[in-house]
Amino acid sequence: MAYWSIIDTGLSLLKRIVPIFIIDRRKDRFFDKCAALFMIAQQDGTIIEVNDAFARTLGYTKESLSGTKFMRLVHSADHAKTRDVMEELSIGAVLQWNFQNRYRKANGSYVILEWLASKNGYDEIYATARIIE
Repeated sequence: MAYWSIIDTGLSLLKRIVPIFIIDRRKDRFFDKCAALFMIAQQDGTIIEVNDAFARTLGYTKESLSGTKFMRLVHSADHAKTRDVMEELSIGAVLQWNFQNRYRKANGSYVILEWLASKNGYDEIYATARIIE
C-alpha cells in the first residue's frame, strides 16, 4: 500500500512539474529567438541574462555579458540619467519607451537604445530595448 502511495505522490508531482518545464522551455525559446532586445538585470545593474538579439546587436557573446554591470556599457555622458531611471525602477516605476541611452558595442561604436522596463518581485529588472540609431 505504501509503495502505491509513493508512486501516486510522484505522479502527482510530475503532473505539476511537467507543465512548468514546458512553459519554461517555451519562454526560453521566445526569449532567445525573438528579434527584440531583452535583458534581465539585478537592481545593482548586474546583467543576469540577455537574449541572442541583444548580444548580437552589441557584438558580444551572451556569456561575456552575463555578470557584467551594464553601466560599463553605457556611454559616460548617459550615466547620471541611467542611474536616475534605475532609482525610479527600484521604487516600482515602469519605464515606457521614453528613455534612451547609448550602449557601447564590442567594436567601440555606440548604438542608441530606447527602453521599456519594470522591476519584478525579486528585485530584478526586466527590460526590452529597440534600436534608435
